[in-house]
Amino acid sequence: MIRRDKEIVLEKMRARLAEAKYAILINYQGLTVEDTNKLRRDLRGAGAELLVVKNSLMKLASNDTPLSVCSPYLDGPTALALTWAKDPVDAAKIVIAFNKDHPKMEIKAAVVDGELVHGPDVKSLSELPSQELLVARLLGAISFPLTGFVRVLNGPIQGLITALDALRRKRDEEGSSAS
Repeated sequence: MIRRDKEIVLEKMRARLAEAKYAILINYQGLTVEDTNKLRRDLRGAGAELLVVKNSLMKLASNDTPLSVCSPYLDGPTALALTWAKDPVDAAKIVIAFNKDHPKMEIKAAVVDGELVHGPDVKSLSELPSQELLVARLLGAISFPLTGFVRVLNGPIQGLITALDALRRKRDEEGSSAS
């Protein structure tokens, strides 16, 4: 490859890495081509992509990106599961589930919001509920006390309305019995 072509490939790779929200580094040694393609398809369904890149190219491309923290793990056969989604949990779940069926594959590390997550901790990441579920739980936790507060405030008003309604009925009955 000509030097100019290498520079173009490097710039494209750097742009992709800079846009990626999360990454999982995988040692794919021992996986067949069919296994790798299945993992690619599964990840694509979750808005992620599996890249196999030379470690030297990855080290150069990841400079000045949030993924630069993963440089120590770039040795041996390394594949990179990149996701551009807001939530890294889906991609982590797919990789962990795939790893259960293919124990030869090793999860080296992950990068989440520029922070390095070591291999064993990626499993913990995959066990988290999705971001949508966490937001729903938070909104429920916030709205529950507010609903109770509104009911407490509404209680005296409801009591006043009930008393006034009873008084109106009593007057209506007295008025109709006097006639």
